[in-house]
Amino acid sequence: MSLSKSQKYCQQAILDTLSYRAVFAYPMSLYQLATFLISKEEISTNAIRQELKRLIKIGAVSQKGGKYFLSGVTPIDWELRMAGTKAVLAGLDFVFKSLGRIPWVLFIGVTGTMAVGNGTGKDDVDVFIITTRGRAWLTRLFVVILLKVCGCYRSDIAPAGKICPNIFVDEQNTAWDKTRQNLYTAHEIVMMRPVFDRRGTYFKFLSANKWVFDYFGNFKGDTLADDVATGRHSRLIDQLEALLMRLQLFYMKNRKTVEVTTRGLIHFNRDDSTKRILSAYGDLCSQKPKVRRFKMRRPRQRRGRHLPT
Repeated sequence: MSLSKSQKYCQQAILDTLSYRAVFAYPMSLYQLATFLISKEEISTNAIRQELKRLIKIGAVSQKGGKYFLSGVTPIDWELRMAGTKAVLAGLDFVFKSLGRIPWVLFIGVTGTMAVGNGTGKDDVDVFIITTRGRAWLTRLFVVILLKVCGCYRSDIAPAGKICPNIFVDEQNTAWDKTRQNLYTAHEIVMMRPVFDRRGTYFKFLSANKWVFDYFGNFKGDTLADDVATGRHSRLIDQLEALLMRLQLFYMKNRKTVEVTTRGLIHFNRDDSTKRILSAYGDLCSQKPKVRRFKMRRPRQRRGRHLPT
């Protein structure tokens, strides 16, 4: 029985998605597949369910415990990893609430490994913070001080379970640079776990980055949010912000490597995983013997630094 064009497209999207997750040996539930499907077009959950059955029948996909993964891939213990991740984040709940009390903090999101529930017990907690206009550097100072006081600031000596605030961006600079938009970054954005949100900033962020839906057409997010900058500005605080930026840059002078530091964006990403992950994904797409009939789409790989893992 020949498949229709839509059925082939759906199967291709499923295989693309499971291939990407196979880089991490991470299985997916039907709900996760339906939400984070790599597809520009929106595909119904029912269609995904039907094509999963066909892919399992031909041996391209396997199922265990309600989770799906590429045949030949040994998946991680998802329940164990998720339980460990939840325990770590629950223990940091008070810290996140405390960070949210900083007046210039509009949004805090957990990114990377901990956002997807794949913590190993050795991972730190990457955090993405959006601030009010022109307050990225002032906010960073307060965040670092608070985390050090709480004993939760990440260090190279003991990173496990500690918070690594590696991206600060003010509300006027939330749109990702076009040269740095790719599957890896889009995946990090849609998988981000909000832990604090003020004034609908999360939805404003999605609205500023609608390009992610070209990769994840099934992902639902309110992109009609008002993107007008918030808050009044004090000239004195503006001067303090400028001073703190100069002081922090001076402190970083001999430590700086590939960090991005501008007035409205601070991005620490010493270990950029973009090329490594997209390369591994491409290899999986081209080396699956049981699904040779399906020509996998390789993502366009653009240079740049993205949300860390």
